[in-house]
Amino acid sequence: MIDCVEIETDLKRNAEFLYELLTNKHLITGKIPMLIACNKEEIAMFKKSYIKRNLEKELEILRITKASQPAAQDETEKPLELVEKQGAKFTFDTARIKVSFEDCSVATEKVSEVAKYIVQ
Repeated sequence: MIDCVEIETDLKRNAEFLYELLTNKHLITGKIPMLIACNKEEIAMFKKSYIKRNLEKELEILRITKASQPAAQDETEKPLELVEKQGAKFTFDTARIKVSFEDCSVATEKVSEVAKYIVQ
């Protein structure tokens, strides 16, 4: 869950956490889908499309940065690439894990789409 009110200040931290999840070989090989619930949509001016677009930009920066770092010595612990096609620009459409976004509000109980996702 991402706090829509705090997205500007937490963007890098959220992207780093997502990067770890999106490159986790167990999540990728298990084909585990992910939902990013964008909470506080009733008071925030930022909606899921804004959050998605800005996370994509930040994750692309991380992808480029990580690719330029020296490889880990222990290849068994090495995370998988963020995108399947080598050198492709990151978008959630090119991610190796299916990622969905939903606006929601716990305060106003607008969580039906999130509940549907969990039940699937």
